[in-house]
Amino acid sequence: MPSAGGDSSSSESAPFLETPFQQQTAKFSPDGRYVAYISMETGQREIFVRAFPDGEEKWQISDNGGVQPRWRRDGKELYCVQPTPRRTLVAVSVTLTPSFSVGSAARLFEHLLFRNIIAPNYDVSADGHRFVTVERLEDPEPRPPPQIHVVENWYEEFRDREQD
Repeated sequence: MPSAGGDSSSSESAPFLETPFQQQTAKFSPDGRYVAYISMETGQREIFVRAFPDGEEKWQISDNGGVQPRWRRDGKELYCVQPTPRRTLVAVSVTLTPSFSVGSAARLFEHLLFRNIIAPNYDVSADGHRFVTVERLEDPEPRPPPQIHVVENWYEEFRDREQD
C-alpha cells in the first residue's frame, strides 16, 4: 500500500494533512490525484479538495456547509450533502485533467435521512444519473409490537404422536 508520500516500496505511513482543524471522511478522486474531505476550518463543516500526495493546492467545494463527499466514478462531479437549511444532495461539476477546477453546483434533491455527518448514506451510479438512498418506511396502520411465544416441553406434547 502506498504511503502518503506515494512511494509504494515504503511500508511507513505518514500524515497527508496536519492542520489545527478537525477533518473527516477523506475520499480519493477516481484518478487518485486529489482527496475530498470535510474540514471545520471555516467554523462549519465544508467540503474541500487537496492535491495528492503533496496537499499543497486546496479548493473549497461547498459554501453553505457540506458533508458526505462522494466522487462520480468518471471524476466529472463531486457530490455532497448540504445540511442547512435543508438536507440537500448537491452535485458540483469538477475537472480533474489537466488540472483540477471547480465548476457550478446543482441542488439535486432533499432527503430527511441525510443526517449522518461522517459516512454517506447514499450512493451514485457510475454515470451519475441514478442515486440510491436509505428510506424509512412508514407503516400506514400502527401494529402492536411483535410477540414471542415460548413453548416449554414441546417434545412431550407430541410424544404420543411419534412414529416408530
